[in-house]
Amino acid sequence: PNTLAFHDHLFLGLITAPLTWLSGEPLLGYNLLLLLSFAFSGWAVFLLVRDTLGDRLPRDAAGAITWSAIIAGAAFAFCAYRFAHFPHFQLLQTFWMLFALLFLRRLLRPIDAGGGRLRDALLCGLFAALQAVSALYYAFFTAALLSGYALLWGITQLWLRLRRGGRLPWRQVALLVGAALVGALLALP
Repeated sequence: PNTLAFHDHLFLGLITAPLTWLSGEPLLGYNLLLLLSFAFSGWAVFLLVRDTLGDRLPRDAAGAITWSAIIAGAAFAFCAYRFAHFPHFQLLQTFWMLFALLFLRRLLRPIDAGGGRLRDALLCGLFAALQAVSALYYAFFTAALLSGYALLWGITQLWLRLRRGGRLPWRQVALLVGAALVGALLALP
């Protein structure tokens, strides 16, 4: 009894339901989502790499940053792991995790660099919840990834404050807790 309670329910089928109803062909929606999983995963890595390199490299390296992000996105979208899990539809939905990390990075930036925005916290929580709902298996990876990143950020902030003095980034900490609550409340049901 209740064995479906422990299985991914593939809520992404709700997205393609209108297409299935209009066309009468359920494979059309499945195949569309399958192809979009490659596109969205590549796009997520592209945005994450561009955002990360944009923080580190000078502005005159914009072309190199863009090409690096394109290559990284293509490499991730079409890596062997993804093709090995081609029959496991829910395991191809990795892009939510990457979008959650992207918005976590943006949230934890210093305020003078555009960090500490409520929108980034809400999007981080939303994408983490969508990852948990898409593939329960990846929910644990997402939690470890986001909490590990936040923990390293917190340790770094404490170390910087001890060495240089100044205030702790309480706004980012409060928004980080808010993002975790949004993700948990959306994924819990």
